[in-house]
Amino acid sequence: MTSHVDGFMEKADLQCEGYVDKVSDGVMIGWARALNSNEPLPISVYSNDTLIASGMADQYREDLERAGKGNGRYAFTISIPRSTPLEGLKVEVTGVGQIPFSFALRAALDSTMSLPIASLVQETSKSDAPFVHEQTVWIDISDFLFYLRHHKTVSGIQRVQCEIIRSILSNKWHRYKFCVTTPECVRYYQVPNNALDTLLARLDVNALVPEAEWVSYVTMIADVARLPPAEIVSGSMLFVLGAFWVFPEIPYLLTALRSKGVRIGVYIYDLIPLYYPEYCDINLIKNFIQTFSLVAQLSDLILTISRHTANEVEQYYHLTKQGAKTIRPVLLAHELRNSGSADSGPSNAANTLRVIESIDGPYVLCVCTIEVRKNHLYLFRIWRELLKKHGRSAIPKLVLVGRRGWRVDDLFAQLEATRYLDGHIKIMSGLDNSELEALYKHCMFTVFPSYNEGWGLPVGESLVYGKLCVASRATSIPEVGNQFSIYIDPDNVSDGLQTIERIIFNRELREEVESTIRSQFVPRSWNEVSATFVQEIQSYLEAAGTATALLPPGRLRCGEIVIMKRVGDLCSTEDVVRQNPENCLICTQGWYPPESWGIWGQGKSNQIAFVLEPGKAPVPERVRVYLKLTLPPWIRNTTLRISNDHGESEEYNFSDKSNYLFSFDCTPVRVAGKPPYVQLTLTLDRDFQPNPPEVRHLGIGIQAIIAVDASDPLQRLDALEKLIAATVFN
Repeated sequence: MTSHVDGFMEKADLQCEGYVDKVSDGVMIGWARALNSNEPLPISVYSNDTLIASGMADQYREDLERAGKGNGRYAFTISIPRSTPLEGLKVEVTGVGQIPFSFALRAALDSTMSLPIASLVQETSKSDAPFVHEQTVWIDISDFLFYLRHHKTVSGIQRVQCEIIRSILSNKWHRYKFCVTTPECVRYYQVPNNALDTLLARLDVNALVPEAEWVSYVTMIADVARLPPAEIVSGSMLFVLGAFWVFPEIPYLLTALRSKGVRIGVYIYDLIPLYYPEYCDINLIKNFIQTFSLVAQLSDLILTISRHTANEVEQYYHLTKQGAKTIRPVLLAHELRNSGSADSGPSNAANTLRVIESIDGPYVLCVCTIEVRKNHLYLFRIWRELLKKHGRSAIPKLVLVGRRGWRVDDLFAQLEATRYLDGHIKIMSGLDNSELEALYKHCMFTVFPSYNEGWGLPVGESLVYGKLCVASRATSIPEVGNQFSIYIDPDNVSDGLQTIERIIFNRELREEVESTIRSQFVPRSWNEVSATFVQEIQSYLEAAGTATALLPPGRLRCGEIVIMKRVGDLCSTEDVVRQNPENCLICTQGWYPPESWGIWGQGKSNQIAFVLEPGKAPVPERVRVYLKLTLPPWIRNTTLRISNDHGESEEYNFSDKSNYLFSFDCTPVRVAGKPPYVQLTLTLDRDFQPNPPEVRHLGIGIQAIIAVDASDPLQRLDALEKLIAATVFN
């Protein structure tokens, strides 16, 4: 047998090529083929030179055929023992030679498998560096890794996460740990720090890596089958760093954690889908508002990327009449990437030069996703008028850097109809850092006419490179540019036309502004942002103290019925106020996400908890809680025990019915300075196995709840009438 080189193997008259693409959860996936034959090849798998599995490379893969690999029938999927260590694993074309691991798999193994995973988890907690507070802070980066499975470059929210993660790792703030969950949001898993270190380093130099290999690499890093559970214990904090609405079920996981004494924090980037839905896709609007309405109720600490966003969050709490929260702005950086991070590797000078030369002349730069909110049509109209008035030779080209987003069909139709203003508008995407930096450095100035932002990173990036930015004066954008930008009205094309025209033909003005930027502008670095981020968390945790008994996120007004089901579509603040989506947060531990009828319990033990708010009278000393419950049709003849921490408990028998109404009298928990609350545990006498095709471990189901004064018969009668009037009974 011969050694492999770049996926090539040979022996005598047989030449082969192939790669092992993935090893996960007891399955090995790859491909191998003979260069001079279409016959399938036998595959052998060894662990430390011991044969553990074999198979044939005879499965069809469309990507192989598209890549010119014969008829594409060269793939293999081989089961191996789940306990197989990846150290010492070797795959061969039987009798020919070893099949190499792909770049993605090698990178993943290098970053996460050079030590046993338990050792890696231990390693992340070792540091001599001082820490600001004793509690562990878990950073949820689920959507960051989810995003990198589909993209090789970062911008916007993902750029922010990338640089904060990088700073936390480089500063060795060892009490900060990273975790991910899956779209089902059942539990969190810990991502080792060294795996993230390697990922960020590779992200900086991945321009030449094929997209399929990059996706495979990130998938390996985020494979929860290979990650240990995150030990998120009472007294710690779980902080959601990214786009929480990407995982709509996450509020229910956060609810369960909070009920165990884990404080919840979240970074809010903007509330555009809530306050400016005209700029968003309808599915984003629904997902964002539904998820935000719950996360906002659950969160103890809210950090925002601008003062403008902080004001909008405060406005939301005022409109929805929710309790006061700790809201602090942590303003973002001006620089494109962390100045303290590693250099992006050998610069691709030829590619960078090619990008600049392809523009063929002076240009104005606009960097942002091409979507309706960014207002590119505004620039199209301005450049069209400039060309009409001054001619092609006098007007610089307009270079738009960003991938295509939503609601820009009209823009692209006009671009195509005018042949991109006869080549005077150019669109670029997928650029690496060095190419983007070159575009900033060589442009005349930049433009950013966005209607609405949570921050406005491109404005800061422009200033870092010493370039004037003509920016929208809307929302948070002036917080970024301050006195160093020239502002325009994003709704007034005439204003933009006059301003941009003046700047194009007034070189002295551009040079004066650039001189001011060079002499007076002090950019905020990502290290400063991260230090402020950590300091705000520290300040909150120190003020909160060590108490782990947190108030429940759900609320129940005495005498008012709450229907426990998933609410309909939410498209505005008014919908939130009217439908009260936070009602489902009364179910705190051991529940599946709400459905249209109510909420199923998971397993035999479940918990409900709620703050009691006064109705027409103060909260009574004792309350009667009415629960409308149900069971799956395959569960009958069981016993339910309802109890609380005061030692009060009752048992109830289920017979052959599917719907039940039970009542439980209890004393609310009262803590000085806090509103009273009720916490109940519902326990069936045994676990019940799923009944196919149902795969979930269903237990009790809850449809409605109401609490009244236990000593007032009129209130009790009224509660029963409300249950009937609400058509709770089938």
